[in-house]
Amino acid sequence: MHAIDGQSSDIINLVTLLYDAIWHDETVPIPVKELIGRTQITILKIALQDSTFFDTDDHPVRVLINELATAGISWTNFDKLEHDPMYRKMQELVERLIGEYESDSELIEVLIQDFRSFKQAQRLETEEEEVRFKDADERENRLEEINSYAHAKITDRILDKNISPIISNFLETFFRKFVVQVILREGPGGISWKPVMNTIDVLLWTVQNEKGEGDIERYRKVNPRLMVNLGKALELAGVEKEEADAALKELRQVQEQSFKPRSSSEAVSTDKGGELVGEEGEKVSAIESSIEILPDDDEHLLEVSNYPIGIWLEFQAGAEHSIRCTLAARIDTIDKYIFVNGQGVKVVEIFRMGLAGELKAGTVKVISEAPLIDRAMESVIGKLRDTQAQVDEDLGTEIELAPK
Repeated sequence: MHAIDGQSSDIINLVTLLYDAIWHDETVPIPVKELIGRTQITILKIALQDSTFFDTDDHPVRVLINELATAGISWTNFDKLEHDPMYRKMQELVERLIGEYESDSELIEVLIQDFRSFKQAQRLETEEEEVRFKDADERENRLEEINSYAHAKITDRILDKNISPIISNFLETFFRKFVVQVILREGPGGISWKPVMNTIDVLLWTVQNEKGEGDIERYRKVNPRLMVNLGKALELAGVEKEEADAALKELRQVQEQSFKPRSSSEAVSTDKGGELVGEEGEKVSAIESSIEILPDDDEHLLEVSNYPIGIWLEFQAGAEHSIRCTLAARIDTIDKYIFVNGQGVKVVEIFRMGLAGELKAGTVKVISEAPLIDRAMESVIGKLRDTQAQVDEDLGTEIELAPK
């Protein structure tokens, strides 16, 4: 046994602090923390051999750990993770890193490439349905599948189980024909896809029972254009004009009914933007309270206004339930944000003001800012600075008290 030199001792302490910071990072799911925690001894060996680990953002080992943390970002339900292909792959990579690493940095590069290839294959697998519809001739031969695909995409947009049968029938019977035509013409994900999905979201907003301040003015502004778009959609879908007019008339009646004041026995609290949907598809009510109107210069309102598409947030729904989802769309006409889960299914729709209120109340948080290792390093540096400041302060006090 040889005495540990000062530099090695510092590296050991830094790695210990680093993994402590990772464990206390609230944005990382516990299963990911446990997997990363198993790599601590191996990472310590690497750091002792290569001190650039702490200074180089794109160091292979840092890249690998960040990849692992990002892959599990959407996990909130851990009961069935052992059957999750992504989790099993992450386990495999960690076991290979621990068991095979000696001093060969090439192994790390191989593991990174293996993981990225796996994730790409997973993405392609989930997109396979869309890929099958890219070719025009193929689309014509798969009309039944396209109908099922259109039905699934429309159903994904509906969060309210108690939606009016008139609205669900309109979407399924008439609007689905239009969605099928869009897919036949452009394929999924074409230039018209996002506006079509936004049209569904705006329609669903106009008939929801819970109303907030300013909704009636917003409705009067956007609904004429919405009805024109729906009329054009039914025309392109080949719906007879008389039938289309009757369907739109019924739809307007539901809209008007949803804006009528209800008796006190029927009244419900206005929530901050809708419902949350759990991992198994069950509905979970959002926090119910009136939306607080924040000033235009409120820091929380300014923050959510700058959220980019693709940012990941975690919504707290009760004491033991949370949902992680990513911002998929902003509908400026009704000032609403649409969030989807890791499978692309809509799980949260919320007004910008409501989201800012949730942020202010601490019931939602951003979980995808800096990479995990960068966040952990910043935490370690902050602790070291605080410790040094305290040492300097204590030393100064001792000097003042020392007898002359």
